[in-house]
Amino acid sequence: MANRFHLRFNACFCSALLLISAGSAELARADEPIPAAITAPEPNAPQIEHFEYWRARADAVRKRVSDAQTRVDEANATVRRMRRNYHPRGEARRPLLEEQQQARAALEAATYTLEVELPAEARLGGAQRHWLSER
Repeated sequence: MANRFHLRFNACFCSALLLISAGSAELARADEPIPAAITAPEPNAPQIEHFEYWRARADAVRKRVSDAQTRVDEANATVRRMRRNYHPRGEARRPLLEEQQQARAALEAATYTLEVELPAEARLGGAQRHWLSER
């Protein structure tokens, strides 16, 4: 019985540490600028280049939202397991709960970028509305 308890606790704790380390890498990536492969076309470029630029920007932001949603789901599952098993206890819970809050904040920021900032930037850049839609 004691071995099973220790194995479950160690598995939960190790998965929480992996989640936290992956989350910190995700936070660092969320604030990165646009990838170098996505460069703005010249003002005199044909319309197809503008279309490809805005489509690539929208795809990159959608990918960021998808990654953030995955991170939130993993953080929620870890916190649920933690609460259901009553392990870890005390101060050891703090990093898990902080990771959950950071994941939710990253998702809100990415969603705001997709729904508000990118369309406004595209509108100012002369992009048509359907250029940002999914394929």
